[in-house]
Amino acid sequence: MNKNNKLLIISLILLLSSIQTKTFGQIISDANQLNITGVKLNYIYFNFERSLKIAVTSQKDLAFIKEIQLPYNFDKSYQFHSSEIKKSGMYLSGLKMINFEANKLNKDVKTKLKFSKSEKRTKCVLLEEDKFGPFIDFIYSINDIVIGDTVLIDYSYSIPYAENIGTLTNYRCFFNDEINKKIFSFTLEYNKKLNVTIAVSNLQTPKKRGC
Repeated sequence: MNKNNKLLIISLILLLSSIQTKTFGQIISDANQLNITGVKLNYIYFNFERSLKIAVTSQKDLAFIKEIQLPYNFDKSYQFHSSEIKKSGMYLSGLKMINFEANKLNKDVKTKLKFSKSEKRTKCVLLEEDKFGPFIDFIYSINDIVIGDTVLIDYSYSIPYAENIGTLTNYRCFFNDEINKKIFSFTLEYNKKLNVTIAVSNLQTPKKRGC
């Protein structure tokens, strides 16, 4: 069977921890969207979008928001069991940034914040092809944020499914962060021809939009 034409099964495990051990600061709103586009293997992309509004109340809040590494690691607790030389981990290849914006809010008036962008390269085993990476993450460092600010971060990026089959076919998403969330939402969009299975814990079934 031609692998480009076979029915693909994508399993998403979505979790939001109901217990927060760290209570500093507050995420006023956190809107997330995952749009899985395409049907044939080489044309399927996982497109992530996030809009994050946070009240900065402490130095810990500053540390949380001043540096953002993408793609976002939704599963920080996952443990890999492999030899040390392989350096296996939760890495994604082929990242394409679509948008990144940072704004300071003052009485609903937006002021753009300056930021710098750098790359972090990690050389480890690419499980699908049994070879070394490297994998590239983008790090956004945001300037001019102080305690008392309200900050809005918007970003979006795309990940090719074909390059990340081992990770994305059975993909766990934890949406809890170190800071409490006041309002949270998650929307999932995908082509109805894809066989997508969703398991949910401590979270309402996400809004689904078929196409």
